[in-house]
Amino acid sequence: MISDITVKDRKLTTQKAGVPMKWAGYLFVQSITAVSFVLLFYLFSAGIFFILNGLLYGFETLSLPVGLFQFDQTNQSIYTSPLELFSIGQFLIRSIPFFLLILYLISKLNTIFSLLFKQEVVVLISGAFMILFQQLYYGVETTELLGINISWFPQTYLDFGKIVTGRVNEAMLEGDYYLRGLIVLSVTILIAEVLVYLIAKHITRQKFVR
Repeated sequence: MISDITVKDRKLTTQKAGVPMKWAGYLFVQSITAVSFVLLFYLFSAGIFFILNGLLYGFETLSLPVGLFQFDQTNQSIYTSPLELFSIGQFLIRSIPFFLLILYLISKLNTIFSLLFKQEVVVLISGAFMILFQQLYYGVETTELLGINISWFPQTYLDFGKIVTGRVNEAMLEGDYYLRGLIVLSVTILIAEVLVYLIAKHITRQKFVR
């Protein structure tokens, strides 16, 4: 749906012609609209899940424990890293920033691909490739890509549940990658925003509609 929301406007030229908004601002609104629709879908799905699960197995609080791995910087053995417990509520709260940043970043990437390719299928494939690109290099012992530590690549944090609970691979045990992940994703979003602005300067509304 995100890959279609901007490109689809090329088919609605009569509706687009009267939009009293600058092109860059219009693209930003499109991204927010796409994110809002996806968030509503997830909220609706989550609500259905909690209601059905509660009716079937009983309603519970968010205090149920889940495992959290804490790496001991003074201990060189990864096998003695202590396992602590924290609540599902804490897990969800720590996951929300990653979820929102990744979702918004995907919408900006789709905006860039929409401006460049103008075809829904090509935009969808390009976005999927960017998301799945991690699978080409990521492994248990992977530490670097092109001489750069993998912790500086945004794709590393797509599986943010492992980052939140500390269940990362051996190459990422010696550090707190929760904060680094938020920083990397935020910087990537800023870069994507700049790219959208520059591309929108070159590919104007009129060029995009044609």
